[in-house]
Amino acid sequence: MVNTLILGAGGMLGSQLLKSLGQHAQGVSGHDIRNWPAFEAVLEKSQATTIINAIGWVKQRDTVGDPTDLIEINALFPHRLAKHCLLHGRRLIHFSTDCVFSGLTGNYSETDRPDPIDLYGQSKWLGEVTGRNIFTLRTSFMGLERQRKTSLIEWFLAQTQPILGYSQAIYSGFTTLEMARIVERIVAAPDESAGLYHVASSPISKHDLLVLLRNALGSELSISPYNDFSCNRSLDGDKFNRTFRYEPASWPAMIQELAIQIKSRDHEL
Repeated sequence: MVNTLILGAGGMLGSQLLKSLGQHAQGVSGHDIRNWPAFEAVLEKSQATTIINAIGWVKQRDTVGDPTDLIEINALFPHRLAKHCLLHGRRLIHFSTDCVFSGLTGNYSETDRPDPIDLYGQSKWLGEVTGRNIFTLRTSFMGLERQRKTSLIEWFLAQTQPILGYSQAIYSGFTTLEMARIVERIVAAPDESAGLYHVASSPISKHDLLVLLRNALGSELSISPYNDFSCNRSLDGDKFNRTFRYEPASWPAMIQELAIQIKSRDHEL
């Protein structure tokens, strides 16, 4: 029986969620969510008890196209979706972002007031939802993409010349593989655990992250530290870890698993 509906199943996270959740999940993609009446009709055809919103206008597209699309997708749509879930007694898992914070201090907790510095961060903050059976996750993730190749990992894999790695850009996200396991944990959790959570790994610099991936892939790509940019959007995930009894995976373990996934995809091409 399908009990989970994944919105944005063609995206970087949604496609991994669909694969990881298996036969108990159904994916939805390719619909115009700006036409809410038509999209709600799609939702009402599903018998799923949990909806995962993996739809989002990503930061890499912040300066592309009409800003009203970004606001519609990131800020308005989650509230329409939350209202639908509340009316129909469904659980909602919604993804926010670490970009609701400026990155000036780092180690942000749920009690810290967001201070986004761009339209993307502002739109995601406006789109955060709360209520009965609603889980909003401030986090970040990286992985392979099926369609657009705009993420950090896809950019890295395309490089053939020496690159710079931001040694002062601090990150506390996850691979999509690990995020899928986290979502499975939330799907199985009791309703009373709903709320706003920071979901975070151990902080790592973008430079060190890329070096780990290079080494795991057996690449000889030169990566030099770049120190002239500073941003620390690391999150404090203690509340989530306590509530869900979760021990964040280590970066070496996550990167080794990602490297296996990359090699497997390369073999299929």
